[in-house]
Amino acid sequence: MKQKSDVAGILDFLDPEQRQAAQTVEGPVIIVAGAGTGKTRTITHRIAYGCHAGGWKPNEVLAVTFTSKAAREMQERLELLGISGVNVYTFHAAALKQMQLFWPKVVGTLPPKLETNKLVHIYDAAKVHQVEINQADARFISDEISFAKVSLISTAEYEDMVKNMNRIFPEHLPIRIVAKLYEEYDNIKSRRGFVDFEDIILVMIHMISTRKAVAKEIREMYKHIIVDEYQDVSPLAQSLLNCWLSTSREVCVVGDPSQTIYSFTGANPKYLLDFERKYKAKRAGDSAVQRIELIRDYRSTDPIVGLANNILKLRGPGSFPPLKLISAAKNYNSKLFPVEYNEYFDDQAEAQAVVQKIEELIKSGQYRPGDFAILTRINVQLDVFETSFKNRKISYTLKKSKNALINEVDYSPPSEEVKEVATNTVTLASLHSTKGLEFTCVFLCGLSDGNMPISKARTQEDIEEERRLLYVGVTRAKQRLFMSFARQKAAGSMHTRQRSRFLDTIWSAK
Repeated sequence: MKQKSDVAGILDFLDPEQRQAAQTVEGPVIIVAGAGTGKTRTITHRIAYGCHAGGWKPNEVLAVTFTSKAAREMQERLELLGISGVNVYTFHAAALKQMQLFWPKVVGTLPPKLETNKLVHIYDAAKVHQVEINQADARFISDEISFAKVSLISTAEYEDMVKNMNRIFPEHLPIRIVAKLYEEYDNIKSRRGFVDFEDIILVMIHMISTRKAVAKEIREMYKHIIVDEYQDVSPLAQSLLNCWLSTSREVCVVGDPSQTIYSFTGANPKYLLDFERKYKAKRAGDSAVQRIELIRDYRSTDPIVGLANNILKLRGPGSFPPLKLISAAKNYNSKLFPVEYNEYFDDQAEAQAVVQKIEELIKSGQYRPGDFAILTRINVQLDVFETSFKNRKISYTLKKSKNALINEVDYSPPSEEVKEVATNTVTLASLHSTKGLEFTCVFLCGLSDGNMPISKARTQEDIEEERRLLYVGVTRAKQRLFMSFARQKAAGSMHTRQRSRFLDTIWSAK
């Protein structure tokens, strides 16, 4: 047990809500953490406080994040707080570690091989059914298989269940064909002795559900479970969490339903929204669910936070009530910059103006290239900006998203004028690839109806997810935010665009 001064030190520099969360180390806890409110700091200090003052043993704590990068960051922060030995994993990494431990005990053989690339088996499945597919088709099928598995949709159920969902398929790959290839993929993969990432979790769900000894050992192993980004949990991940916990109520979930932007990959905010109802005390001795809301945004200035709040304020019917953030950010240079709104003639004019503005701000000496990000709804919108940066010989990093997958490419022009490259470059990114990131200056571009919300968003539920995506984009900005759209794609275009409906009343009120 650490000295009292050490325990008190863990709570230093936490705001009242963060401190409350850190000290709440028993029973079911839900922490609703708005953008920029210091949720990772809160989680790590809560674990540290639990270990120093709450009697927790670090090796009996399991903290689950959604990316390996976030897991590493959390581990590093815990070590700075004097805590080592905490189990910090993604759901997949935790399940893999457990499978490697229990498979030899249960099955008596070495664990199956992990397949990190579904495509080779998908191509072979297509050959079996004499279906011609290209690489884009194979990736689409791979994404659909992942979606089905994290949604707990079996090969037998897939065709019927997906017909009732608002999912878009290429004309040459109807649902029935994808269903056949999904089933054949699973058969081929299994015959070859492989499991994919989703299978690992399915294996552990099965083991824990059917083997009492495995369930007992795992539940003794993890006495305290914390789940970050809980708004993005899938039915598959939730099922594994249920297996880990059984009847235990020692669970803390952290998330923000207003940042749910990955439902197309199987993420579902219902688990976060239903948490208090699920864990409501039902028996004598059950501790009540404790809810803490983090609303102080330390990232963004007041004009940016005000815009973010207004975007959610105008949400459609049936939406859940969002947190109302309060800016707690320092005033940069003792001056608040208002959000700027700009309308351009066409996409090229927008790109040229934005790149020129960034160049001017860099030359002013106030900012470095790494301070800037240009964010768009879809990948193809970035192309015109990429061309402008190449023409001006300005370094940039390109982050494109393909569903939940992010492909990152660094471009550094061969010029003596560019003294710093890679980490100090302007970021060009699609909105889905920026979750968890922040930038001093953000340009949200291409904000026309049809792009934001995307034209494929047909249901009210889809449209509200698009609104949340815009909210996530806005809250990436720390100091300065520029919003823009172009009236047409190119000179001479017959189609005229309108600004995003999400900015009606907001844009005119600038």
